[in-house]
Amino acid sequence: MQTDALVVDVSELSTWEQAVVAATTNDAGKLRALLAEEPGLRTLRVTAEDVSHLSSTSGVHVTQGRLLIECALERDHEDVVMLCLEEEAAPATTTSHVRRAVSETGPGLLADVLRNHLAEHLAVEAQGAPLAGLPRLQLPTADRRTFVLPEELVRLEVAERSAACGLLIEASDVLPQVDSAIGWWNLAVAAALGMGAEAAAATPLQGWGLNALYTSSDGNCLLHACLLAGFGVRDKRISSPSEPGATADADEPRPRRWLRAALHHALVQCAQLRELLEAHGAVLDGAEGLLSRSEAHGRSLDAAHVLALAHVLGRPIVVLAPRDVEFRDALGDATAAAAAGLRMSGIYLPHLLPAAECTREPLLVCYTRGHFSALVTTEAAAGDATWRALGLPALAGVRAAPVPLTTEDLEPLPVLFPPLSPHETGALLAAYLDTATAQLGTQSVPVGLQPCPLRMSGAGTLPSHSYFNADWGQRIRALASAVS
Repeated sequence: MQTDALVVDVSELSTWEQAVVAATTNDAGKLRALLAEEPGLRTLRVTAEDVSHLSSTSGVHVTQGRLLIECALERDHEDVVMLCLEEEAAPATTTSHVRRAVSETGPGLLADVLRNHLAEHLAVEAQGAPLAGLPRLQLPTADRRTFVLPEELVRLEVAERSAACGLLIEASDVLPQVDSAIGWWNLAVAAALGMGAEAAAATPLQGWGLNALYTSSDGNCLLHACLLAGFGVRDKRISSPSEPGATADADEPRPRRWLRAALHHALVQCAQLRELLEAHGAVLDGAEGLLSRSEAHGRSLDAAHVLALAHVLGRPIVVLAPRDVEFRDALGDATAAAAAGLRMSGIYLPHLLPAAECTREPLLVCYTRGHFSALVTTEAAAGDATWRALGLPALAGVRAAPVPLTTEDLEPLPVLFPPLSPHETGALLAAYLDTATAQLGTQSVPVGLQPCPLRMSGAGTLPSHSYFNADWGQRIRALASAVS
């Protein structure tokens, strides 16, 4: 883990302030020594006086009220987070396996196996194929492809749920914008279920609606969000030179994550995808083009990048965003606005691929100001009670959660970057996505169906089954006790 490039004079700092500096600069060695002397530092919180003194004497900027672990979590300092989660009396060599990212709430090896499994099934369409040059994630049919939070988490007492959610849900500075995009849906479903608005808003994790997972803002947030929503793992596997878009020249700017490499490769090599995007007004080449943005750190944040990912993953991607981060009506045409960087919310279909070769399970992500967050449902949301509350018949033989296909103003989300040939949006949606019409009070709104696969008994035959079948009860107990 890279340490912040900051040299601090600690001669004027108290032991507690030295611990705060160590947590914010990822100096796990220094912090371990301080905690050995004063284990109670874990429970202290940053005061207003700490904020002022640290800023003036050391240039370290922290937020009032934070614990040491929260100072580290805000900055993705995993070494410090792991240290703060150790038992106070445990030997110095003992480490916890609990981290904030969903893919790391269990043994890291299992998440690594799943990441490798996904990367190994990324294949580039050969020359002569209709979509030559497009990398595609072609997983075995029986693989799990949608991440849902377990019912064990929803069943926790409120205090325990709050502690567990503190590790699982999106960062506090992002949540207000996320709530602007999805809060209306969660409250509407809660009302349909007979819950009061005050009680629904106070619930730390809502078993009936959508929840935003913590998605690291390390320049790969779109990629993390898609993989978290799909599989519960982050895009941490580094590309090797043999993978799409990678290169052996370490001095040449290039995408380093395997999904970033695939995205860049698709934008460079897939002529049909390039033609579609350019015909809709997207700029691919040049200093500010999509190719440059996919190479530069943290620049894969365009609507056209989302469409390319929908084709790489072979599944629909639904993006929800609050109105105040978009200019939806600026150009009159939703796709033109998306191509110009004025709109992100919409439905992105992999329509260049035959529908029979795609999965109909939509991925949901939320776009806030320059950041993407993974959106997931829970197993509880797929229950019959939710469907009855929305005026829909229970699904026979299938567990699925309803997810919104509208803006917060109940305007149906548009299909962005549609085929160049004449098309009918309803038929196009029906070809790639299972939909229904729900009733929210007097308003009829379109919803998508997000399958909630049953848990398999015994050992799974695929890495994704092994990962999903891990002991969630143990994971949630660890999460709930980690910061209690």
